[in-house]
Amino acid sequence: MPPTLTVVAEHDWMRDRAIAYSEELRRVNVDAPVLEYKDAVHEFATLDVLIKSPQAQ
Repeated sequence: MPPTLTVVAEHDWMRDRAIAYSEELRRVNVDAPVLEYKDAVHEFATLDVLIKSPQAQ
C-alpha cells in the first residue's frame, strides 16, 4: 500500500476514526503520518468556499 497522509481537525467528529485508521496502517508497516489541525472543525478545509456561498450572504 502506498504512503497515506491522514489530515484531521481537532474538533472533527471523525478525528478518532481517522487516527485509528492511520495507526492500523502503521501497524502493517505503511508510512501513514497524521496531520492534525488544532482548533479546527470538520469543514475547515472548505470554510472559505462556504462563506462565499449564496446561502451565507
